[in-house]
Amino acid sequence: MTLRTCHLFTTAHVMRISVISPSLAGGDGANIISTHLLTCGLSLMHIKTLTPVIALLAATPALADGITHLSLGATVLNGEIDRPGLEGDFDDQRNLSGEFVYQLGAITAYGSLVLDRADFNANSRANGVNDERLFELGGEYSFGEFALGANMTRNDFDTSDPSSNFTDNQITTATVYGQYQRDGLIAGLGFFNFDLTSTGPGRRSDFDETNPIIFASYEMDNGLLVGGGAFEINSNTYSYLFGDYEAGLIDVTFDFVDNDDETYTSLSGGYDLNPKFAIIGGISNTNTKGGDGTTQTFLGGRYLVAEGVSAEIAYHKIDAFNQFDGDAISFGLTYEIGRRKGGIQSVGKTLSTGLASPFFTY
Repeated sequence: MTLRTCHLFTTAHVMRISVISPSLAGGDGANIISTHLLTCGLSLMHIKTLTPVIALLAATPALADGITHLSLGATVLNGEIDRPGLEGDFDDQRNLSGEFVYQLGAITAYGSLVLDRADFNANSRANGVNDERLFELGGEYSFGEFALGANMTRNDFDTSDPSSNFTDNQITTATVYGQYQRDGLIAGLGFFNFDLTSTGPGRRSDFDETNPIIFASYEMDNGLLVGGGAFEINSNTYSYLFGDYEAGLIDVTFDFVDNDDETYTSLSGGYDLNPKFAIIGGISNTNTKGGDGTTQTFLGGRYLVAEGVSAEIAYHKIDAFNQFDGDAISFGLTYEIGRRKGGIQSVGKTLSTGLASPFFTY
């Protein structure tokens, strides 16, 4: 059984619009705080978690025809990020998340939902309440060794901090694709429409275009799933890789996203000490082409409450440019059966994974 670790640490949740399209950002970028707010299940700093009522679902099996993957969760995190002359804290970050894959004959349905809210405080004066929401829904129809599919995503990044370039950022994507699938291999090609609307005090920016996307994945009998893809937005090329590995007492998750301005890499996993307890840990790194970088590490423990249900606690360490460093503690519960879906990874998930990273620019 794989209990994958997800992103946990965030500060202020502001999408880095300049990464997507510098011409759309506007302003000098001063005092922007953007966050590492990743789609649950895609990076190490989320920890998939669950409200206690979900524990009642623990006996639900993964079926060949029915729910083949399900994860539900809730997380609470508190921490502090400082540098000389500034003390900042993020109070009571709340994260709710869910992801599913459902099989019914030749039809596969899949989707995910992330709701995240955090308060940020710097020197008791730069206050902000920040929200991130991700919604994804998709489906595929298989006929022999081929399948046709479609998905849509909606990302919303809102902040009450007036220092940000934009206070409300909405990204909507719609994708249609076809794929070849045989003996664990999936390879495909599709087209997606990307629509961005960014608003703030006295300003608004809109951007819309349609481009191709390519993708592939391979699932092996030894428990390894690897995949990747590439697409372009506003002449900016994005590529991504992901991997899951489960063998005996070990489970490992890997994610990588690169574009013309920024690279994100994460590696996390767990080791079962016995049937009930496991050690969990991981590291993630974000680097811009300008040389600014942030590294986040975490180490903690996981306790199996019931089949598919685990409680987790972890300590997080953050090291960023401009002399920033910080600490955080996370608590959560997780319910999961099955594993992530192979094949295409939606554009919205990829953007949320690789482009909303921690940059502290006070």
